[in-house]
Amino acid sequence: MVALPPEGVHRGADRPDLARVFTLAPGAPTLVGATNTAAFDIGNTLAPALGGATIAAGWGCPSVAWVGAALALLGLAGALWAGALERRDRRTGIPAVPTASRRRASRRTAEHADA
Repeated sequence: MVALPPEGVHRGADRPDLARVFTLAPGAPTLVGATNTAAFDIGNTLAPALGGATIAAGWGCPSVAWVGAALALLGLAGALWAGALERRDRRTGIPAVPTASRRRASRRTAEHADA
């Protein structure tokens, strides 16, 4: 019981991904937090299910390690892809995900073109 409060305090400190997604969508902090948490929950559910499926398929307990390795590689691929998109955005100046201020500016431009 003594270990639970420090663990709860620690969980908030190891989520740099939250800071990143909040900067990408400053206009929807509740949606960002919920979506990011849901993605983690999906991963926390999918990984054991896949590991259990490999055991049930008769591949044995070592197959769980291969599932873990495959999922880690998938996560690494996603991180590399996100990094490549961010570098491209910095180089071109056009964000992959339009920010709220950019959407407002494009709406204003469209309104002036119609007038």
